[in-house]
Amino acid sequence: MIYLLLSILFASLIFVIFRSYSNYSVDTFTAIVINYTAAAIIGFNVPSEPIESSTIISESWIYNAIILGCSFIGAFYLMGITAQRLGPSVASVANKMSVIIPVLFAFILYDDSLNSYKVIGIILALFGLFFATKKEKAINVKRQWLLPVSLFIVSGLLDSFVKHTQHVHFTANNNATFFIPTLFAVAAALGWIILLFNSTKLKTLSVSTLVGGIILGGINYLSIVFIFKALAHDNMESSVVFPINNMGVVLFTSLFSFVIFKERLSKLNLVGLVICFIAIALIAWGI
Repeated sequence: MIYLLLSILFASLIFVIFRSYSNYSVDTFTAIVINYTAAAIIGFNVPSEPIESSTIISESWIYNAIILGCSFIGAFYLMGITAQRLGPSVASVANKMSVIIPVLFAFILYDDSLNSYKVIGIILALFGLFFATKKEKAINVKRQWLLPVSLFIVSGLLDSFVKHTQHVHFTANNNATFFIPTLFAVAAALGWIILLFNSTKLKTLSVSTLVGGIILGGINYLSIVFIFKALAHDNMESSVVFPINNMGVVLFTSLFSFVIFKERLSKLNLVGLVICFIAIALIAWGI
């Protein structure tokens, strides 16, 4: 349970950091590239065992790491833009209510239990997402929904693939020690390639962007490590881990947004958040 709580804390801080970027003139995409670079460096240097590139390349999970690494950088950028334009609370709700997708996959692929509590919770979650992300005064409705809905779908599919990777490739004798930094390295490599071919983006590399990226990298690394440890626990089904984790992140992010950024939510948004909490609680309770 301690791993799950730590994952919630660090995942919540990610949204807070993204929201603070606009206050310090930090370029989001460049900071994300630096974030993955820092996370990869940390990940490869934390383990005491020696790193052998030939061994990493021959691992059964290498293709999964490449797929996730390439996908993570796009998803992270989408998360950052959503947090900046619509607020950390909206971004966290869209990102974390995507729990519906991995929970459904858990029922289909891993024989996780299915009952009325989970079914009702999933249905409520869809309504909660709609209300929690709806803005009372939206200039462009399409733009309003494009970011949170895209984030919802992408995050859900990535969480499902993370669980699939953990379920298929990692056992007591084959852990994720170098898997996590490898996918970070892939994301960093792709990011630097994009930056090198975009001279405008390279000019955004400032001290504030560098510092912001490094801080985000450390927090991002810890959030991924702890969620993997929680998923690997024998007594924790993925249909338990993801709902509790996501409910905690939504709660913490909403509190941080209110206290730090004075973010005000409409009555409709608050109703949506309450519905989201009830939905995830029902999914977790139905275990």
